[in-house]
Amino acid sequence: MFSLYLIMTWLKNLVICWSTLVFLSSCRLDNPEWDTGWALPLAWSDLTPANIFGDTLIAYDPLGQVYLSYDREVFKLPIDTLLIVPDTGFSYGLTLPGSITIYPGNPLTVYDNYTIFQVPDFSLNQLVVGSGTVQILAETQAQARVRVTYSAPKASKNGVTFTLTDTINPASPGQTSILEREIDLSGYVFDLTGDDHLQANRLRIRITAEVPPGDPPIPVPAGTLLVNTRLTFKNIKPYFARGSIMTRKFQLQADTQKVPLFGLVKAGNFSMTEPWVKIILENGVGADLQAKIEQIEGINSRTGQSVLLSAPITQGNVLLGRALNSPFNGMPYKPTYFESVADGQNSNLRQFIENMPDKIILKSSATLNPIAFVGAGHDFVYNISKTSARLQVWFPLGFSFNQLVLADTVPYDPSSLPYTDRFRRLVIKVLCENTYPFDLYAQLYVLNDHGQILDSLLNVNVVPAAALSLNGNPNTPVQSILQGVLEGNRKELFLKGRRLWWKIYFHSHSQGQVPVFYDFYKLRARLVVQAEVRI
Repeated sequence: MFSLYLIMTWLKNLVICWSTLVFLSSCRLDNPEWDTGWALPLAWSDLTPANIFGDTLIAYDPLGQVYLSYDREVFKLPIDTLLIVPDTGFSYGLTLPGSITIYPGNPLTVYDNYTIFQVPDFSLNQLVVGSGTVQILAETQAQARVRVTYSAPKASKNGVTFTLTDTINPASPGQTSILEREIDLSGYVFDLTGDDHLQANRLRIRITAEVPPGDPPIPVPAGTLLVNTRLTFKNIKPYFARGSIMTRKFQLQADTQKVPLFGLVKAGNFSMTEPWVKIILENGVGADLQAKIEQIEGINSRTGQSVLLSAPITQGNVLLGRALNSPFNGMPYKPTYFESVADGQNSNLRQFIENMPDKIILKSSATLNPIAFVGAGHDFVYNISKTSARLQVWFPLGFSFNQLVLADTVPYDPSSLPYTDRFRRLVIKVLCENTYPFDLYAQLYVLNDHGQILDSLLNVNVVPAAALSLNGNPNTPVQSILQGVLEGNRKELFLKGRRLWWKIYFHSHSQGQVPVFYDFYKLRARLVVQAEVRI
């Protein structure tokens, strides 16, 4: 939104000062025939180019010339969809077919096989766990202690292989003894290539059961459940994954970017010089990316007019090479980039911006790894990988206005003020010092709850332009007063209002001349309310 903070501050202060005024007047109600005048200075403030166009949109060159700079990320590839590891688990038990005596130091194999991670569209050969756990449940019907050992020969952390040994307490006759554990896997590295280094998404798990050393041998009757175990890999979120990414197509939803400056333009048009727009594509995934900016449309909601940007970036596909898996600028990978610039020479950018779009709609699509398996198992992605497009707009604030109108509304509630029946007359004055080299026209309207205009407040509303010196700088600021007198029915309409509608009209130099904005331009304004009150 166009910044009208100055006006909003004035109006808030106005309500505060009115309250103070009425409070003071209420102290003298014993003299109801005495009229008095009040002059209330409310605020000093400067209306600079940064106030008008917004601090976040303003940049300056070394000479102080003002530029509009718009820089936004307009789409981002959903990297998290590449790193989905569903909860994976299995349950396996060892029930002895016949009676047997188990001696200490003679482990029995419960499970020795692969756990398969069903990762969508990604054949993983390595995974570094960012966060997640493995939940373990072990149970036995043996009436003696049973020691269970879990190991994953190709899962390690800081060079130490994953191994866990737990002892299940003896079960009561006819009962089952249960042991539950949850192990944090953060930082573990999974080698998912299998024993022959040719597999994918497979992690070997080995589970054994035995009598703890030092315990007596245990006779186990036939049909006894010696041990049953269930492992579940839960909420695994990778920090890094490597392997072969399948071809993935993304039809990105149309993204609407709001343009605050043009959103408050209610009438008029302008012409400008030297604009340019840059699209920056970034690929932070270790796989090729084919991107297409299908459409960039600027829509002026006020007029209903839209203009499609015709520029090199909208003419076809762009292929970005894979990121490099090597540190760069504090990141663990080095992204690849593509830039395309549209200007007045290779596009219809001037027509696009002079339509004054308050909304820009961008439609795009992307294909990750358009040629599958070209990476030979070396595709990669980090959980901080970023693949995105940025839209940058840059042009000097040098343009001519033709009946340009900016507007905004400010809420207020005079009904909360006591003794308003004692207000005889209100005079609103705005004392101005203008160094802008063009005229400004202002008006305040009182609106009711339905947004209907009840009255206009300013009888004098012209802020004359400052004359320019030979070097282009303004001379001494031009002083002027905006004024409105409220009495009788107009005063009553003002007290019935609920919102103020502030409109500013810009009239720049004559046709063909393009004024340039500088950081020293300002409109200094002081708001004064004079009130005649019967106390």
